[in-house]
Amino acid sequence: MRLFNYLTLFIISGYLSLFLSLHASAYAQTVDQYVSAGERASWIELQSVPDSETSLNVEGGEFYRLVDYQRRISKTRNDRYRHFALELKTSDAVQDNSNFSVSFHPSYQNVKIHALNLIRKGERLNRLDLSQFDIYRLETDREKLLYDGRLQTALIIPDVRVGDILEYSYTISGRNPELIPGYVSSATLNYGVPVQRQHERVLVHNDLPVFKKSHNSARDPEVTNWGQYKVHTWLANDIEKLDVDEDIPNWQYARPVYTLSAYKDWSDAGEFFAPKYTPRYKQNGPIPSIATSIKNETSDLKKQARMALDYVQTNIRYTGIDIGSGGYEPRDPELVLEQKFGDCKDMTILLLAILRELDISSHAMLVDSDMRGGIDRLIPSHGAFDHVLVRAEIEGLFYNLDGTRGEQLGDLNNMAQSHYGKGLLLQPGNARLIDINIRKPEYYKDITDTFDIVSDPEIITFKSVSVYHNYEADAMNSTFINNGKGKLEENFLNFFQNTYPTIKQVGDMEIEIDEAKATLTVTVNYEIPKAWETDLELSLKTFPAYPSDVTSDVPDFKAGERTMPLALSYPRKSRHKLVFLADETWAFEDSRFEEDNEAFKFSKISTFQKGIYTETYFYESKQDYISAENFKSYMTRISAISDELGVTIQQGTGWLSNVSDDAITGGIILWIALAAILSLIGVLIKETRSEGEELEQVFYPIKLSKFILLSIISIGYYQIFWAYKNWKWLRDVGNEPNMPLVRSFFMVFTNFSLLPQFSREDDIGYRWYNPYLGGFLALIYFILEIMGRIGDRIETAPFWLTVLGLLSGVALIPAAAQILRLNANHPEAVAENSVYNWMTFGFIFLFAPVLILVLIGVFAS
Repeated sequence: MRLFNYLTLFIISGYLSLFLSLHASAYAQTVDQYVSAGERASWIELQSVPDSETSLNVEGGEFYRLVDYQRRISKTRNDRYRHFALELKTSDAVQDNSNFSVSFHPSYQNVKIHALNLIRKGERLNRLDLSQFDIYRLETDREKLLYDGRLQTALIIPDVRVGDILEYSYTISGRNPELIPGYVSSATLNYGVPVQRQHERVLVHNDLPVFKKSHNSARDPEVTNWGQYKVHTWLANDIEKLDVDEDIPNWQYARPVYTLSAYKDWSDAGEFFAPKYTPRYKQNGPIPSIATSIKNETSDLKKQARMALDYVQTNIRYTGIDIGSGGYEPRDPELVLEQKFGDCKDMTILLLAILRELDISSHAMLVDSDMRGGIDRLIPSHGAFDHVLVRAEIEGLFYNLDGTRGEQLGDLNNMAQSHYGKGLLLQPGNARLIDINIRKPEYYKDITDTFDIVSDPEIITFKSVSVYHNYEADAMNSTFINNGKGKLEENFLNFFQNTYPTIKQVGDMEIEIDEAKATLTVTVNYEIPKAWETDLELSLKTFPAYPSDVTSDVPDFKAGERTMPLALSYPRKSRHKLVFLADETWAFEDSRFEEDNEAFKFSKISTFQKGIYTETYFYESKQDYISAENFKSYMTRISAISDELGVTIQQGTGWLSNVSDDAITGGIILWIALAAILSLIGVLIKETRSEGEELEQVFYPIKLSKFILLSIISIGYYQIFWAYKNWKWLRDVGNEPNMPLVRSFFMVFTNFSLLPQFSREDDIGYRWYNPYLGGFLALIYFILEIMGRIGDRIETAPFWLTVLGLLSGVALIPAAAQILRLNANHPEAVAENSVYNWMTFGFIFLFAPVLILVLIGVFAS
C-alpha cells in the first residue's frame, strides 16, 4: 500500500532502532542463502539468441536481440523466467547496462541465475561467478516510511565493451502465501526499443481459472496444452520500437498489453479480500473502552465517527512494514493500538473495530491513488490497488474515512475526502466495485488580490486574501502547524517577489481557521514601491497582475498530435479575483470570456463599476484527462485561455493619458466617416468633370499598381468605388438596367454577377479569363470577406481571420488585369484613370491613419 501520510513523515529513534535490530540480519546474510546458479527448469522453452542481420532501425545506442518472458502459475507457486540479449552499440549504452541485478522478496522468493554472458564476435564469455555478487536491502520507499523487506543481488560486470551482446537469464520462484490461489499476469507486446525476437509465454495450471483482457489492440496468444498447464504464447520477430505519448493518465496502458487473471470480476476479487478486514479484538480490551469514551462525549453518530477517525489519525503514526503477508493482510487491531504505528491496512482495521463498537455501519474499501476512476479499465486483480480506507454509512449518507491523512479540518460533512473515483467495497457477501461520489466545496482555492492604483503615484498597495477549502486547507494548515506563521509569511513574500521584486509586507499576516467548515483564510498586506514600469517611447506607465492560482491549475499548452489521452490535474476548482481600486477618470471595458467542455471549464469576467475594475477568473477540471480526439481543439482553446490570463494596467504619460478608449474608438469611427464623405464628394466632382468618359473605355480600367495601392490604403473601401464604376459603365454604355451605388455597396454578393461579365470581350482580353473564372474569383472574394468579418466580430476568433479579410482584394486583381487588357486600344482612358492627382493624394491622406490603427489593432492582439 503506497499512500502515506505526509503529516507524520518522521521516524522516532526508538522505533528505528527496533526495526533495524529486527532486520539487521539481512545485511549479514550471504548471497547463497537466496541465490543459486543452475540449469533452467524443464517447463521453460529455450529461445536462442538471433545472430542474423535484422531489418530493424537500430540507430540508437542499444537494441534487444532477444526478449523472453516466461511465467508458470501453479496452485501454490509462481515461477518467473527472464532471458534477455541486449546489444550495446555505444559507450553510453555500456555505461548504463554494465550492472546486473535482481530484486526479490526473501520471505517467500528465491533466485536461480542460469547464465550471464558477454557475446563478443560470436564467442560467449561467461561472467557468472556468484562469489563476486553482493546482496543489498532494497527499500526504495523508505522515505515514505514503507518497508517491504526486498533484497537485491547485484554484480558489476567486468570488461564490457562497445559491440558486446549482454545475455543473461534467471528464474525467480515463490509466491506470497496471502495471495494463494489468486494471480495476475501480463504480456507487454511492444517496447520503446527495437526487439529482434520477442517471446512471451504464460503457463496456468488447469485447476486455476483464466480470465483475459486485451489493451491497445494487443494480439491474442496461441493457446496450447503442456501437461497440467494451459500455455499462452506470443512470438514475434523484428519489432520496431514504439514511441508513445507522454503525460498519459495512469489508467491508460501506453503499449499493447495482454492480461490474465484468476478473478472473474471485481466482486470475485473483493470477496477474496473481505474476510481479512473483519476486526477481531477482546470485548474487555482497550478498543471497547475507546468507543465508550467517545459515546460519553456525544450521542451524535456523525460526531462519534469523526472522533473515532481523529483518534486513529492522532494516535497512530504511519509506518508500513509490507514484508510477506504484511503486504496484503492487516495486523491485529489491538497490536496496532499497542505499537502506535501501522500502515493504511492497520489503521483501517483499527478504525473499523472502533466504529463497530459505536454501532456505525462500515466496511473497508480498496482504492488506487494513481488509477482512480480508471481502475475498472483494468482486469480484476489483487494488484490493482495501493490503498485501503473505511467507508461508513450514517443516516443514509456515505463517508470515506482515511486514517492515514493525519489530523484534518472539518466536520464529517466538510472534511476532505480523496477523489479516488471508484473503490472495491469489501462487504462480505456483497463485495463490489462502486463509484465514489464525494461532496465538493464551491472552490478549493478562492483568492482575492486588491490593488490600490490611485492613492499614491509611486507606491501600489496590495491586499491578498486567500481562502483555502477542503484538502487545500489541510495542506496549508499543515505548513502553518509544522513551520509556523513566519515561514508562511516568507513563502508568500517569496512568491510575490517573483513578479514584484520591490514588494514589502505591511503588518502581520492574519490566519483564520474554521475547524467545522474546513477553511483556512490567509490575509496579508503589501506595498509595491516603484510599481509602475515606464515606456518612454510609447509614453505609457504599466503595471501587470496575474491570477496565479488559476494559472497554475490551467493545463499547459502542448503542440503536436496525440493518439492517447492527455492527463489533467484533478480535482481542480479555483477562483482568483484581481481588483483594482481606481476612480472615475480611468476607463476599462466590461468583457466576458468563457470555455466549457467535457474536460474543463474556464471563465474570465471583467467589470468596471464606480471606479473599481474587477477581473474574475475561474477554472475547474471536470475529469482527469483530455481525449485524443479532442486534444487538438482543446489545445486551441487552452492557447486562447493563456492569452486571457493576466492584465496589464496602462497609464498614459502623454497628451492621450486622459482620453478614454471609447473616445478613441469614436474618433476613429468619425475619421472613417469623414474620409468616406470626402471620398464621395470627390467622386461626384470627378463625375461632373469627366462626363462621357465611359464611351472611350471598356468597363473601368486602372493600372494594377494604383488599384493595389489604393485597395491596401483604404482597407478595401476603394474596391467599392471600383465596383461602382464598372456597374455604372454597364448601365450607361452596356444598357444594363441597375443601381450602381446599391450593387457596389453589396459587392460581396453582386460580384457573382459582375466579374463573369468581364469575359464578354475575350477576343481582345485574356483568353484564360472566362465566366467560370469570374465566378470563382467572386467566390474567393466572398469567403475572404466573410472570414474577415468573423475575425472582427468574434472576440475569441484567431487574428489570422482578420488578416485574411484584409487580403480579399487579391481576388479582384485578375479581374482588374482583364479590364486593362480589354482597354488595350484606349491608352488615354487608362492614363486618365491611373494618374495620381490631388484627389488621389487626399484619399491616401484620409485613409492612411485608419490603416495604421487597424494594423496595430490586428497584430497587437
